[in-house]
Amino acid sequence: MATNIDIEAQQIFNNPTNGQSVMGHSLHGATQTDAVTSGLKHDAYGALRRLGRIFDRKSKYSTEGRPAIIKRTLDDYRHGYPHLGAFLALDQNYLIFRRFGYLQARVLLNIQDQLREYEDKLVLLEKECEDYGVQSREADDQHSWKRIELLQKIENKLERYTTFMKNASWFSLREAPSETNFNIIDNYFGTYAPIVENEMYYLHKKDLVTVKPREDTPMDRLISKFLRDDPGPIRKRIFGNSEKARRYPGMVVISGWKSMVLRTVLLGLPLMILLVAPIIPLYSLSKGEITTVVLVGIMVIQLAFTCLFASCLKCLTRPKRHELFAGSVAYMGVLIVFMSQTIQGSH
Repeated sequence: MATNIDIEAQQIFNNPTNGQSVMGHSLHGATQTDAVTSGLKHDAYGALRRLGRIFDRKSKYSTEGRPAIIKRTLDDYRHGYPHLGAFLALDQNYLIFRRFGYLQARVLLNIQDQLREYEDKLVLLEKECEDYGVQSREADDQHSWKRIELLQKIENKLERYTTFMKNASWFSLREAPSETNFNIIDNYFGTYAPIVENEMYYLHKKDLVTVKPREDTPMDRLISKFLRDDPGPIRKRIFGNSEKARRYPGMVVISGWKSMVLRTVLLGLPLMILLVAPIIPLYSLSKGEITTVVLVGIMVIQLAFTCLFASCLKCLTRPKRHELFAGSVAYMGVLIVFMSQTIQGSH
């Protein structure tokens, strides 16, 4: 019956004359307008049903015959280094390791002194050789095998020295972990004790570096300290992740999206206040007579709010020096344009 209705509706929509004859037989005296309206309704219902069947087929196709997504928790790994590795992989901020600064320095010092010894030997050989030995490499290679072997040793040693120097340079660019992330690692070791005590590398606090470059700001560190350092039951209830807290007892688990909302609010409010707050005193000063005292007051207000804006930008973000300067100049420009427009309008 549904098929017949769809066919009749399609006929009416495409050919009103045929639709009138069809509906005349089926509806027994109904007007042409009523027939067309009824046909359009049936056509819409039929299109919705067909659309629903299409989406239903797609949803079935998307789930049937596909392998399930693999989800693993810390409980799926054995206690020990497997459990520790799984925990560190939960968050890139937990990838904290030792840089072995002492060992790097000792290795570089050792290779450096070996190169110094080779250098002294090379200088001595070049003083003892004939003139042709220092004026032609090809002629010297035919007569002095000692220098060839020495230069080969220097080449190999310099390659190692350069490699270790690059590694040391890379480690020097890594930052120390934040106090919050270090406390998280400390809390994990205190709760689970995955490895023996003499292998607890995190105890070398001054020698730790983070693999991920730190992007936290002073405000981020304050928020993390507020949320993670001995939070009370109210903070745990508001910002905690109850599901993961039950799964990992003894650890402070903060909801990611809740902390992100808190950071966004604390970042947006000061900037909005700094954009709106100077308007009131500046507008009040510009409405009266422009005297020297008024101009000095306007400049002081602009300078004070620009300094506050720069300080807020420095605490809430990680700007470079030129970015901080450009932002402060733009903020000052907005205040100056506002003042000029206000003064021209009132006078």
